[in-house]
Amino acid sequence: MPRCRIALIAATLLLTTGGVRAADFDQAVEAYRVGKYEEALAAAEEATAEPFGEMRWWHLRLECLATLGRRREGVEAIQLAQRHNTSDAGLYVLGATLLRNAGKPAEARKLLEELLRTAANNPWRYQTADDRVWLGRAAARLGNDAREVLEHFYDEARRLDPELREVYAATGDLALEKHDDRVAAETFRAAVEKFPNDPDLLCGLAQSLGNEASTEAAELLNDALAINPRHVPSLLAVAEEALEHEAFVDARAALDTVHGVDPKHPRAWALRAVLAHLQADDKAEAECRKQALAAWKKNPDVDYVIGTQLSKAYRFAEGAAHQRQALKLERDYLPARTQLAQDLLRLGENDEGWKLIDEVQRDDEYNVVAYNLANLHERIVSYATLESEHFRVLMDRRESQVYGPRVLELLEQACATLGKKYDWYPKKRVTVEILTSQKDFAVRTFGLPGGDGILGVCFGQVITLNSPAALPGSPTNWQATVWHEYCHVVTLELTKHRIPRWLSEGISVYEERQANRTWGNRLNRDTRRMILADELTPISKLNEAFRRPSSAAHFNLAYYEASLAVEFLVEQFGHATLRDLLADVAKGLPVNVSLERRTGSLDGFEQSFDEYARQTAARYGFDIDWSDEPTPPATDTGSAAIAEWLSEHPRHLLARLRLAQALLAERKPSEAVPVLEALVADVPEWSGDDSPYALLAKAHREQGDTAAERRVLEELAVRSDDALAAYRRLIELAAAEHDALAVAKNFDRYVAVQPLDELPYRVLANGALNDDESDAAAPVAAAKALVALEPADKSGAHFLLARLLHRHGDPEAKRQVLMALEAAPRFRAAQRLLLQIVDSEDQP
Repeated sequence: MPRCRIALIAATLLLTTGGVRAADFDQAVEAYRVGKYEEALAAAEEATAEPFGEMRWWHLRLECLATLGRRREGVEAIQLAQRHNTSDAGLYVLGATLLRNAGKPAEARKLLEELLRTAANNPWRYQTADDRVWLGRAAARLGNDAREVLEHFYDEARRLDPELREVYAATGDLALEKHDDRVAAETFRAAVEKFPNDPDLLCGLAQSLGNEASTEAAELLNDALAINPRHVPSLLAVAEEALEHEAFVDARAALDTVHGVDPKHPRAWALRAVLAHLQADDKAEAECRKQALAAWKKNPDVDYVIGTQLSKAYRFAEGAAHQRQALKLERDYLPARTQLAQDLLRLGENDEGWKLIDEVQRDDEYNVVAYNLANLHERIVSYATLESEHFRVLMDRRESQVYGPRVLELLEQACATLGKKYDWYPKKRVTVEILTSQKDFAVRTFGLPGGDGILGVCFGQVITLNSPAALPGSPTNWQATVWHEYCHVVTLELTKHRIPRWLSEGISVYEERQANRTWGNRLNRDTRRMILADELTPISKLNEAFRRPSSAAHFNLAYYEASLAVEFLVEQFGHATLRDLLADVAKGLPVNVSLERRTGSLDGFEQSFDEYARQTAARYGFDIDWSDEPTPPATDTGSAAIAEWLSEHPRHLLARLRLAQALLAERKPSEAVPVLEALVADVPEWSGDDSPYALLAKAHREQGDTAAERRVLEELAVRSDDALAAYRRLIELAAAEHDALAVAKNFDRYVAVQPLDELPYRVLANGALNDDESDAAAPVAAAKALVALEPADKSGAHFLLARLLHRHGDPEAKRQVLMALEAAPRFRAAQRLLLQIVDSEDQP
């Protein structure tokens, strides 16, 4: 549904001296801009009742009738207007809008085709910038190539009049339609700078920003509605965003306002159908869809809107069904084809999904989503496929050889563990796709680049993940992410995708911590402070915490609070109650109603949880001064000055940490040790990058006390799931002491964060050569992974693997040593090993 472009009316024709005064027209346009549509319509009808009324008044009249949903009157007005002017481009485009909305798409198309044909035969008639924009809109609606529309119409209009507001609007609309959010945002942002009080442009900019700038988008929509509280495009955008986050009251209020403007607005009725669907009201859903199709029974946009919103709510199967219905109504309706392709890929129906993406990209070359996905498909078609009983993993072929078996093993472990707890197992293989670049992950997941900071996404039976190679500067524990996302599979499928976000995320983080004490969001300095400052969101409104968090810390708080709420529920009422909650949600019962039923009182549950959370936070660093005030001296002040300041603030944590840092900088590790040991004792759970563990290990290392250093690093390792430097150092220390068990333990920790680094594989495999262990599986697997990583010393890697294989009588050793010699023909040790292997083959 195109946004209204009333500002164009003011620029369509030069003001004339005849007829209604210019001031009257300006007042009518202003009335329209602020939402006084009826007042504007009355003025336009009066002006067009005069003989030879100006076309700008006819434009205004048609715009008002379209906005108010008076379709029959609009069709009659078109006929009247064309008696006065049979060539005005604006009349054709506005008329086509009214005809299509009135259920006459063939007549609408005929009108647009007639306009373009007239323009082609009589180009001298359409030479103004306004004319070029109208012609461009007509061409775009007929499905002409978007780049040609830009070059032949909109760029030409901009050349004729660089200050024309409408050319910005038309360009931005076209970019939005083709999912080119970057171009749309650039265009609308430039337009808003020139025309800051234009609700259409503010709304266009908001829609182009996407979820990554949801707060700014919400502010822009608020600005648009402050200017025009009845601005239909902004109200629809507000409703869609509210539905996506299950803010049903907000969605209903916005739709009520839309229907106050146009009681028969099809898109608003389609969104009401979505609202009914999400509240499990089948009867109301059917009635709303019927109302949406009342004016035009074959309107494909209705099912497209319903399906798209359901997909945003993770109801991909239902969403795909509506897209198929839209395509039954209009076979080549591109928006539905694009959305259906994405839905199919998210449902794991890849063959049909990729085929449809190729078709859309061929038919609509400017469709950015289709273009991105088609290019991605070409890149990942060579990915390896690994399968186990319950999973199908697609990943880079080289990476699959390095840690692919670990992925499958972990997934099956998660399936067994969570299956036992929740009594759910996949009926078909779950697809897990691990993408080697963040951009590829974003395109596979969202269709567009973006999504920075997101590690993985679960769509139900399909999981997409960033490979460790995709996040080289941000090492994270991929195993924790895999467990988290598979837990989403369980809860989404158990609840038929009806689970609210807070509960789904809360269970996933909670189950992370149950599986491994180092995994999952944990209490830290920021969350402790916010909890004790009463910044928790009531459980009954916890979805709001995920909607538009004001900062990264608040987003982290939302995850932690959700997981703590699940933990509290299980502790107080048992895991069976959590399963009953999921069963209620699956039946369509709102989660707050289920909590009331299962806990006895929602208010009581919230109050008890609030106290539980506060006590949990208070225990973290009890009797410690966590404040930033009074401000302690900076680290570079010197230890003496910091120690003097601490004499008056002895429990101030930040100052104590700075004292230790200053002592280490002054090469006084022996004095830093007791300070750091006291900090560790006071807050043993503090294991982040800024914790005292790493500093304490450094102090011991500088004193030459490797035993103490190793002990401290182990304390850090059992509390952190991504302490890569600590794991690396523990591997080195264990290898130096020939402690094979410690090497293996820290090897597992290391590759859970960074499986593409040569070091752990080389150390584990080399260490096995010095031990008489009977089980060679882990060292051999490590050596094979090292070979797959294609290190600079390829011959050395093959030789290492050959030695391990030969030691255990594996005939593959001969091929590996030959590959070592192929890379380095004069490799004497490899030559000797080859002779040994040949001699052993000659033995009976």
